[in-house]
Parts: sequence; C-alpha cells; structure tokens
Amino acid sequence: AGDDVLKGFANLMRGMLRLSDMPARLGGEEFVILFADTSLEQALQICERLREQVAATRIPTCRGPIRITVSGGVAELGSDGIEAALRTADQALYKAKHSGRDQFRLAA
Repeated sequence: AGDDVLKGFANLMRGMLRLSDMPARLGGEEFVILFADTSLEQALQICERLREQVAATRIPTCRGPIRITVSGGVAELGSDGIEAALRTADQALYKAKHSGRDQFRLAA
C-alpha cells in the first residue's frame, strides 16, 4: 500500500503544480518542491491548495482507497544554498507536525 500512496501523492502533485514547479522525492515519505519566481506567501498558498486536494482525495491502494494528510515547511532558497534551505524547511515541518499535522508552516 505504501508504494500506491506515494504514486497517488505524486500524481496529485503533478496535477496541481505549474510547469515551472519542480517536485522531487527526497526519500521515504519526504518530498521537496522548488517554486521558481514565487514569493513565500505564494508558495504557501500553492502548498495549502495541495493540502486541501490531498485531504479531499481517497488514494486507491491494494487494500482499498485511503485518505492521507500532508504536512510541510516552506522556506526560501537564499544565498546560503539548498542545504540551508532544506534545513530551514525541515524545522518548519517539525513545527507543523507538532502543531497537529495536516498543515504547512512558513520558516521563521
């Protein structure tokens, strides 16, 4: 069922993102989306629409359709590079998960 969920989530992302957005799987259940020429607020809005779509979708699996949730952190890619941005986004993800999950948080 795990692979079915990952494929279903990837399909949802592909259907919702713009051509300029670049989603990638980091590993396990972790994904990253690079938004080109997008403010943090705009990126958060896109992520919120994705979260709403995920919440409204039953993903087909070998054990029957299931609902999933998505949590995430949104950070800006600055001059510190991708590793720093990923760390910052991961800290925001941690806050989202510990505030009840099923939400996105902007990095501070």
